[in-house]
Amino acid sequence: MSDLAFSADGSMMASSSWGGVIALWDTDTWQQTVQPIITETTGRLLGVEFYPDGGTLVSSHETSLPDPVSGTNQISAEIYFWDTATGELVERIPFIQQMAFTSLAFNPDGETFVTAINSAPVVRLWDAGTRQFIPGRFPNLDRVPHSLAFNPVGTILALGNFDGGIIFWDMENDQQVGRELLGHSSRVTSLAYSPDGKTLASSSEDRTIILWDVDSGEMLVDPLHGHGESIASLAFHPDGDLLVSHVTGRPHTRQDTARKG
Repeated sequence: MSDLAFSADGSMMASSSWGGVIALWDTDTWQQTVQPIITETTGRLLGVEFYPDGGTLVSSHETSLPDPVSGTNQISAEIYFWDTATGELVERIPFIQQMAFTSLAFNPDGETFVTAINSAPVVRLWDAGTRQFIPGRFPNLDRVPHSLAFNPVGTILALGNFDGGIIFWDMENDQQVGRELLGHSSRVTSLAYSPDGKTLASSSEDRTIILWDVDSGEMLVDPLHGHGESIASLAFHPDGDLLVSHVTGRPHTRQDTARKG
């Protein structure tokens, strides 16, 4: 499994595999709501994310095709949009850039989404309605992000970096704000805000999960060591009582979230 995500109302969970299969689950029965979606891609399926209204699921893909001039394979990125009621493909944005995505996150207002690019200090903002790139955002970003997450009101974007640090970006003023969170010894693979926005969960290739107090920037508890391998993805259930995590190539694992006194 490459990624997982909950719909905003908690009624559905999506899971994806590196090989290009997406499953949609009813979280009451844990039965699949539609037949598994088999994506037609020549590369890996990297991640999934619900539109805030739950009606559309977005999947990001890495694809490799031969360059017509050089003949060598070129890595590019694609985004697919799926109808969650039917599992049908709605739209595909092909060959966005000559680099693959590492993360995609929707602003809770449903109007925009962001993508991070592999091995580059670049975050791109997209119009969710027109699905067009919005240029000129995230100036002077000098860190290489691997994971992205919006706070519940969409004003702050958290960026988990390849060097293990976590920084925060003010979306209105388009600048970095607050203190950097330091606790991981390797790249931050996933970020997830609790529904109330008070807790940020982060996972890393160092095989730990950290729960952060957003206001103070302090760890709520000691790092969690429930997995023996690198953790690929995190997702809070919208009720805030369940944090789901998984490692690459294994089924999802449930973990209760830590609460402040």
